[in-house]
Amino acid sequence: MQIVIVEDSMTTRVLFQDLLQKEGYERIKTCSSPAELFSFLKSNTPDLILMDVVMPGMDGLQACRMLKKDEKNREVPIIVITSKVDPADLRAAFSAGAFDFIKKPVNPVEFVARVRSALTLKQEMDRRKAREKELIKVTELLEKANEQLKIQASQDGLTGIANRRFLDFKLEQAWSRAREKKECLTLLMVDIDDFKSFNDFYGHLAGDECLKRLAQIFQENLKSPRDVVCRYGGEEFVFLLPGKNPPGGWQSAEALRQLVEDEGIEHRGTEGETGVTVSIGVATYQPGLEMASSQELLKRADESLYQAKTEGKNRVWPGPSSPVLCPE
Repeated sequence: MQIVIVEDSMTTRVLFQDLLQKEGYERIKTCSSPAELFSFLKSNTPDLILMDVVMPGMDGLQACRMLKKDEKNREVPIIVITSKVDPADLRAAFSAGAFDFIKKPVNPVEFVARVRSALTLKQEMDRRKAREKELIKVTELLEKANEQLKIQASQDGLTGIANRRFLDFKLEQAWSRAREKKECLTLLMVDIDDFKSFNDFYGHLAGDECLKRLAQIFQENLKSPRDVVCRYGGEEFVFLLPGKNPPGGWQSAEALRQLVEDEGIEHRGTEGETGVTVSIGVATYQPGLEMASSQELLKRADESLYQAKTEGKNRVWPGPSSPVLCPE
């Protein structure tokens, strides 16, 4: 603990220093004026300041007021040493920022007791600040950990895109909005053709790389901030396209199918040694269409995907000439 004595009388400075050293306080700095104190404080932060009130030039109360404006040292306790104990003088001292006062001439026992009390309080304040800083640090770490957990909870571990849990949440949001705003909502269910044979031929590590590559293509080709793509499970992906009508949904699906085909990912696990392709099922909710829930929309997309597979794979269903897309 460091104590600074600010006293213009050398005799008094020596007296105070001697009293403190006898009590075991070794880090003591003496200053003959507030100017010398402020110079010392530029590179030091003491634990206690003992300040004489009456000094030539700037007095102790003026120095107190200046210290309390200094962010670095404003919480350092100040004990003023004064021969004036009139209530008005004491009020002025406390208003200036003094923590306590000691009457001149000093009583050694009282002097040491008040110094010890001030230092004890300073130690407790320092401990409290340290606990507060640690609490802030722990809180920030917890907030970061919670954010990371939220990301992990909504993110597919392999591909890095959204997972089925996130899709369920966004689908309910989009479904409610579509019903409320009377707008279309399109789902695309995408399945990699013959992916089992791909894994059998190239191995599961290569299969994982294929999934990650396609996920990146899908994510990079989302056209609207409201669009969502997620890994639905295995080799299936689902696109959520709010606002897309049936023709727009088909066009989006066909563009994705073509992107995958153009990527030219080798697939020699099937007859004909073709590249990797996808089949896509499309389903759209339209205002006025009888549809019980978002799950029914998902089911219709799944049924469309099954039909695309049945029709020969590497295609979108319903097709461009379907009555669903081109009503009479």
